Amino acid sequence: MAEIHLQKKRKNLWWLWLLLILIVVAVVYYLYTNNYNNENDLNAVNNKTANILGFAVHS
Repeated sequence: MAEIHLQKKRKNLWWLWLLLILIVVAVVYYLYTNNYNNENDLNAVNNKTANILGFAVHS
């Protein structure tokens, strides 16, 4: 008789997917807030430089 090979069912790794999603959300949030803060810092530097040089900067 022929042998029938049964594959074992993989365990559901929902916690691994949840962890991966949380890491992705954290990275996106960090990049979004970091970009927002850098934009404000850049505007502050531009305004300070413009004030020193006597130019008017319009945002």
